[in-house]
Parts: sequence; structure tokens; C-alpha cells
Amino acid sequence: MASQRSEIFLTILILLFFSLALLFLILLIISRIKITIALNKKKFFEPIAESLVFSVIFENKSFKDLQKDKAFTTNIHNKFFRLLLLDSVINLHKAYTGEYSKKTELFFIESNLIKETYKKLNSRQWPDKCEGIRELAEMNITDAYSLISKNVYSKNVTLKQEAMMAMLKLKGVDGLNFLNNYKETLSDWIQLNLISIIKYNFPITEVPYYNSFIESSNVSVSLFGKRLKAYYEQSDVPFSEINRCSNS
Repeated sequence: MASQRSEIFLTILILLFFSLALLFLILLIISRIKITIALNKKKFFEPIAESLVFSVIFENKSFKDLQKDKAFTTNIHNKFFRLLLLDSVINLHKAYTGEYSKKTELFFIESNLIKETYKKLNSRQWPDKCEGIRELAEMNITDAYSLISKNVYSKNVTLKQEAMMAMLKLKGVDGLNFLNNYKETLSDWIQLNLISIIKYNFPITEVPYYNSFIESSNVSVSLFGKRLKAYYEQSDVPFSEINRCSNS
């Protein structure tokens, strides 16, 4: 009897193993099929999307002109195509400044691609939220500031950082005013990223706005203020020394 039970148990294990192996193989095949379909869609839609955006940015076509273009009207309701169109707009905005940059921003709004970005911002998935925040900041959508600001209290460090950097990009150093009442810890990594943006985007101001940060009861915010002061005053004191001072 014991031998028979062992054989039954072994048979069940073998069947279970082969069932799981078969399931894994099926899932792998489905995954590869999905990837292949996505690549084929991208290969088909991407040149169309880029051509349409280029015609608006570089050939002075208006959005009304685009609405008469069959390549646009036929594909604009396809979600995959809209996302490729959005990527094209974002990439062009990063590559150009001045008039071209303004044209991409206008097209971003007129084409309602901005709705796709807001969908990302309102997603429950933090990677989507981060992408939405980056896109809104890149396209200078200042109206999104209040929605983005809600994420500075997120438990997800990456999302919190993206929100703070976007607020800084959208409103300059005034975008950091929330720190005056900030109760959470401002990590070293976030501080260094914010300071990096300030260094490359904002000139030294006559009014030392960072004094209010230095006076903050939040130790991490006070440290951030001291680091900003060191930068603005062109101090040679290393961050390690500033850390030591803040803890004394």
C-alpha cells in the first residue's frame, strides 16, 4: 500500500511539473507574440507619427490642416498610434528650443495628446505617474503644478523626487516654497538632484530665498538650505562639512 501511494504521489508530481512547464511555455509564447505585434505596430505607425509631427513643426502646417490629412484622421483614434505621436512630440521638444519648442507645446495641447499624459499622471502605477509628471514638466504645463505637488508626500521616493524636480522646472525656485512647511525627510539624493537642476537652469538671485530653508525646524530642509547657500556663495566647503555643521 505504501509503495502504491508513493507511485501515485510521484505521478501527481510529474503531472504537476509538466503542467507548470506547459503553462510557462504557453505564457512565453503569448509574451513573444505580444512583443512581435507591438514591434510591428511601431514599425508601421512610427514613420507616420513622425511625419505628421514634422509637418506641423517644420512645414508650418496648422492643426486644422492636419485634421484634413487622412494619415492623421485614420490613425488618431488608435491608442498605440497616439502614444507614438506623443513620444515624437516629447522627443522633438527636448531637441529644439525657441519657435520649434513653442510649436510642439501648442500641438501637444491642440491634438489632445495632453490627455494621454494626464492619464499617466492619474494612474495608480507609480512608473506611469512618473512618466506623466516628466512629460508635463517637459511641455511646460504650469496648470498641472497643483496636481503634481500632491506627490511630494508620496511614500515612493522616486515619485516624490520626480514631483519635486517637476515643480522646480515649472515654477523655478518658487516651486520649492512648499519646503517651508515640509515635515518629511528630504533625502540626500533628492537634495543633490534639486541642486543640480538649480545649477544648470537658474541664475544666482540677489535675494537669498534659501535662508527660510536654513531656519526650518526640519533638519533635512535646513541642510538643503545650507547646501544651496554654499553653492550660491561659491563656497569650497564640502557637503561632508555642511553635514557636520548641521548636526552640531
